[in-house]
Amino acid sequence: MTEQQLADARQRLADMEDLLRDLPEIFERKFQQRLQPLLERHDRLLEDNQQLRQQMRQLTATNAEMRQLPPAAASPTEQHQDTQATVAMREETPPDQTPGTAAGLQLPSLPEKPTRRWSFTGKGNAA
Repeated sequence: MTEQQLADARQRLADMEDLLRDLPEIFERKFQQRLQPLLERHDRLLEDNQQLRQQMRQLTATNAEMRQLPPAAASPTEQHQDTQATVAMREETPPDQTPGTAAGLQLPSLPEKPTRRWSFTGKGNAA
């Protein structure tokens, strides 16, 4: 091996060692770049979930208030239509559900905000 080849090999080895030393930081940066849009979407979904829950609470409260109001006098035609609608709703409701408790009304609880950011370097950043 000549002096020039030996110098080139040593330089290449030094470059490889530098790259190896920088790899955890490179992976961390790439991971954060890919994770950021997901975390932003997660936050938007949590906000949407909170808004939907608030709407559900308002609608439920309004529905409860409406049930407390005395019924208006209905004409015989309206009474017949209401009876038909009630019968149709009972026929469409699965036996394990009561009317008004469709699967869409029961929302699972989700955490408010993510509590942990992941890290390749083992230095997990708490959120």
